[in-house]
Amino acid sequence: MGDVVEIIDGDRGENYPGNGELLASGYSVFLNTKNVSGTKFDFNNVQFISEGRNHLLRKGKLERGDFVLTTRGTIGNVAHYGKDIQYEHIRINSGMVILRPKQNIIDERFFNLFLIGQAFKNQTVSLQSGSAQPQLPIRDLQRFEIKLPPLTEQAKISDILWVFDEKIANNNQIIKTLEEMAQAIFKEWFVKFHFPGYEKVEFVDSELGRIPKGWEVKRLGDLGKIVTGKTPSTKDKDNFGNIYPFVTIPDLQNGMFVMSTERFLSEQGGESMRVSKLPAGAICVSCIATVGLVGITTQNSFTNQQINSVLPSSQELQTFLFLLLRRMKTSLQSYASGGTAAPIISKGVFEKIPAIVPSEDLVENFHKIISPMFEKIKIALEENQKLAAMRDLLLPRLMSGEIRV
Repeated sequence: MGDVVEIIDGDRGENYPGNGELLASGYSVFLNTKNVSGTKFDFNNVQFISEGRNHLLRKGKLERGDFVLTTRGTIGNVAHYGKDIQYEHIRINSGMVILRPKQNIIDERFFNLFLIGQAFKNQTVSLQSGSAQPQLPIRDLQRFEIKLPPLTEQAKISDILWVFDEKIANNNQIIKTLEEMAQAIFKEWFVKFHFPGYEKVEFVDSELGRIPKGWEVKRLGDLGKIVTGKTPSTKDKDNFGNIYPFVTIPDLQNGMFVMSTERFLSEQGGESMRVSKLPAGAICVSCIATVGLVGITTQNSFTNQQINSVLPSSQELQTFLFLLLRRMKTSLQSYASGGTAAPIISKGVFEKIPAIVPSEDLVENFHKIISPMFEKIKIALEENQKLAAMRDLLLPRLMSGEIRV
């Protein structure tokens, strides 16, 4: 790979910014590994450095068309710094490198396809080193092998496979728009209290402040059954298979619905945990380490012990409860014990967390408006799964030359 891309390290010298120099806003994004998730950037929790600090750093600045690869701790996540990224100035931290394709040797889109393909993943696993903190040194990255057809053929392969990625990107934009619409309506109705007919409603005192008359403060445990997951014995390999999705925290980072999981349980594994079995439509909330991620199951599933799930007491309550919990992320974190190193919300604490709950008829009206949006999001995610599967089936065959274009 060293023959076809320039591998650029970040500046790790005396000018490397300390924690006290990282800002909530500033001149240049300073990436951390959480900002490179899977195959894309995640700027939900982004930090910056000042213009002065940026100019002191000699290396590690992204140019449009570059790729970022995580190489320490979390290995193998990649993201493309294309024209769609809103930030003009981005630098990498010490846990990643920049991959800059060499012009007239490798097509930018073709290289992107290589980075998301199985051949790259296999080499990442085989060449990484270190057990306490896995790492992928530049000297080993340079040894990665990539089968490179002529530039014209690279472009043709990219044209074929890019159709799938464009459709996935379009679906992701639809999903983003629908989620923003649902969240905006939730905020208008249940945060600003500008729900239909609000002008005629009286307000009364509650433990959470002034609320419309007829609304209540309830505990999460009053809104549905709370189920805490567990992990079956990992010593018995027969507990794991391909029957039941086994939801863990990384699976909650991929959108509103849990469409796929890294691991599955077998019938035996599911039977050993039958009391914590979740139906489709359960709302999973991460409550240990990373607190406040929320996702909805799409089939019978199980979770590990880091997740408390809510089985809404009615179908109409599901959309309201999901958006409520999503919005409660910061307040959920305040209920965690164990400090910042290992925050945890036990089932007992979780089910007693208070929330403002509207009148039943308002919840039903809200569900009638929002549930079609949720359904469209689910359909788009399902289509993305199929498109990705088709792309991944074609990818190795085209890249290896098995299918010629």
